[in-house]
Amino acid sequence: MTLGLPGHLARDSLSRALAHGGHCAAWTCLGIAGAVGVIGATVKANPAGWTTAALSALLAGILVLVARYPTVTLTLVYLVAGTGAVLALTVIVMDPAYGLRSTDNVVLALPRIALILVGGAGAGSVLAITWGALGYGLGEAATFLGVALAGGVWTPNVAAATALAVLVLARGFDGLSRRGDARRETGLHRASQHTRELAIRHDYELRATARLHDTALSHLVAIAAAGSGPVDERLRLGIREDLSLIVGRDWAVDHGPTDAVEARRQQSGRRPGSPARHPSPRRRRRSRPRSPPRRTLGSTCG
Repeated sequence: MTLGLPGHLARDSLSRALAHGGHCAAWTCLGIAGAVGVIGATVKANPAGWTTAALSALLAGILVLVARYPTVTLTLVYLVAGTGAVLALTVIVMDPAYGLRSTDNVVLALPRIALILVGGAGAGSVLAITWGALGYGLGEAATFLGVALAGGVWTPNVAAATALAVLVLARGFDGLSRRGDARRETGLHRASQHTRELAIRHDYELRATARLHDTALSHLVAIAAAGSGPVDERLRLGIREDLSLIVGRDWAVDHGPTDAVEARRQQSGRRPGSPARHPSPRRRRRSRPRSPPRRTLGSTCG
């Protein structure tokens, strides 16, 4: 199960799981081949059975190293050793004394299936299929060479071909399903990014509305405090500067007291350099004169 894992970790985890399953099946095939060799050597007193058991044990040991350290070197060593083992077993099994007419038999199918299920170095469906196809081809070549040396009829092994077909189907389905998951994950990332952009845009719209409201309210307060008559030039320049800041790109930057506020201070009889006494935009909204309380019908009648 790869629930909650990122895409690259899920890919490696699934590849290791499928490779481990193939290794278990390969060990099973090699164990059966070794057991057949031991039974033939002990029951029928056939010395070739010990050779079969030894070759199967050798391949199983190398496969343990491949499973523990999945490197290219160990994978190639396993394939070369497996090719030699299949060649030796073909020469032994195709002896006319055993009565086998073709290479399509169970004894030769077991090590060839183990070659196909090597797993190999690297992660991903393409590499796994490549290693499996290479193992199948080497097994068939070794069988063909063994038949040429010992005599007999070479026939493609149905069991080995079926194992390769199952490997291709399993790995192919895994690769296609992960591609679909990657596309869905990309869609989720895009949707999440679009949601964040909308949230940021909404926040900026709120900030722009609040800044425009506060600036307009400050200007109205400054004009009301200036009294009747023409507007002071300093106040006019401050209002113009504030409007240029709102229209420009740096409207979101917090600026100090503008000329309009300073002009309102001068109109109120304060020094320009005095400490900041003007209320903040939020305080200005709070300090607006409250409307007189509504008189209820009971109080009016009273």
